[in-house]
Amino acid sequence: SEHALFDDSYRALAQQATHDPLTGLPNRKGFLQRLQRQPEPADAGRTHVVGIIEFDQFRLIRNACGEAAVETLARSLAGKVRTLTGPATVLAAFSEDTLALLLPDCSRSDGCPAVKALLDELRDFPFRHGGHSYRIGFNIGLSEFDPARVGGEEALRRADSACLTAKSSGRNQIQVYDQGAPQLQHLESMMGWAGRLDAFLAGNGLFLRCQKIMPINGDGLLPYYEILLGIDGEDGTAVDPMHFVPAVERLQRSHELD
Repeated sequence: SEHALFDDSYRALAQQATHDPLTGLPNRKGFLQRLQRQPEPADAGRTHVVGIIEFDQFRLIRNACGEAAVETLARSLAGKVRTLTGPATVLAAFSEDTLALLLPDCSRSDGCPAVKALLDELRDFPFRHGGHSYRIGFNIGLSEFDPARVGGEEALRRADSACLTAKSSGRNQIQVYDQGAPQLQHLESMMGWAGRLDAFLAGNGLFLRCQKIMPINGDGLLPYYEILLGIDGEDGTAVDPMHFVPAVERLQRSHELD
């Protein structure tokens, strides 16, 4: 009986560590463990797909209707996605408004029917609470996952980048990760700047420089100077402000730069 009690306690703790208490689905840790155990696709013409689904309006609903409404909505959406994607899909809850999924053995040429079902059936998901009525939008980012070439963390990072790119195009959008896509390149460049902004804005790397402006027609105009922003990169080379400034603006930290 002592061993049985210990086993039950261990299973309960393991469940808490790897599962979301609200939906009962695996959490991020549990999902990564599942990705680590995923075998390679049996057919060379097929691939696994990792996806991130992010829903909108959760903050609005929490403020207007309370926590219980948010919990009801999260469980409803998880159940709907489970129904649409089928039993072969591994579904996880990363937060109340973000789900992850593993779609095994999708055709490289024909794609995954489950993704089309999500787009057709899940867009503008209706939700009512009391006298309030909402239409929930979502965005999906997808990435191919080959366990022999790409780790679970990297597959999730790519799917998340694709999801952010889809979100920048509006609601109810889907984006497949393509390293050569201009939108994804711009987004990943901005994300790379995000981790370096604090150091730059603290004064490490930013400087002012003078650029002389000379009249060329000799009409009595005097030369003057413009004061411009200069940026030193980590390797000592100058960074083009046209890469730096848009990232600062996108991350809503322009006032600090000013």
